Amino acid sequence: MAGRARIYQAWHDIIHYELDGRKLEFDCPSLIDPPQVVLPGAGAWRDRVPGWAAPLRDQIVADFWRSGATVFEASGMVQTVVRPGESFRIEFIANQQERWWREVRIVRLPDHRVVLSIAPAMDGGGVRFPAAGIVSMSLRNAAQVIHDITVDVARERFSAEDGTRDRPLADLPQWFRAAPGRVDFRPGTGQQNAPVERPRSWLARLWQQVW
Repeated sequence: MAGRARIYQAWHDIIHYELDGRKLEFDCPSLIDPPQVVLPGAGAWRDRVPGWAAPLRDQIVADFWRSGATVFEASGMVQTVVRPGESFRIEFIANQQERWWREVRIVRLPDHRVVLSIAPAMDGGGVRFPAAGIVSMSLRNAAQVIHDITVDVARERFSAEDGTRDRPLADLPQWFRAAPGRVDFRPGTGQQNAPVERPRSWLARLWQQVW
């Protein structure tokens, strides 16, 4: 019978998962709270992990979620976030040669209906789930403006950091491109704006937990 897993930050972009004295290493590229962990998707899992971990994928994914992390499951050019018990998934579809996401989508389940599509976008601070049926995302648009967006998926409404409240989700793509937000780099000038307050690094807090 397997013991209890230990999950801890090994470096600023690496997280370790230990079980019964054996260890796995995964990408955790964002120094924010909660940690944003990238795991191989179901189709790639057995090719990316040692033999002992091959049959344990469901357990390992569940352990990361229980630890408080947000789990991105990577399959080819797509990273998917599906929080256990939620009725939607978030898809981050990458460009071939760029750091930008070609598209960010929220898909309702079980009918697989796309209720939101934003393009292009880039991670601006991670994905969080403040309550059931609600997701908060920090995304950067093509003008390098970061928006903190909260989506009520069931009601198909959104709110944002600029005071926008309870607008139809269908308005979000246009709002995302045009609305003022926080900018931490001015394109073409090489100048930094005033420092932008970020969620406190969980590494700085020496986050370490046993699950």
